[in-house]
Amino acid sequence: MRNQNSVVCPSPRLFLEHGADESTTGRLHVQERGATFESPWHFRPMDELNVCLAWRHERLGPQRTPVQGVVIESRKIGRARYETTVIFLELPDEQKEGVRAFARLMRLDCAE
Repeated sequence: MRNQNSVVCPSPRLFLEHGADESTTGRLHVQERGATFESPWHFRPMDELNVCLAWRHERLGPQRTPVQGVVIESRKIGRARYETTVIFLELPDEQKEGVRAFARLMRLDCAE
């Protein structure tokens, strides 16, 4: 899923178990079909992850889009760092729009 449109941002945060553990990520790439991110956590292929994309819309305020995904790959890229690729399961249209909005915001924020 990595391509030339991947962005590097200092601000995204990842949470496990509703905030029981958290980490910043230097790389987060989101598309309608899935996401790739770096984290200190290793996941097994076929693990199911519930992902909640949260951001602030300039007119509508705080937005959250929960999506369910399946880990395709989680490979070691450094000391206690893993790059994980998650494919989102079939999403209803309203969730697809939320994922698209989050991805657009990430591209805009990180381009500045």
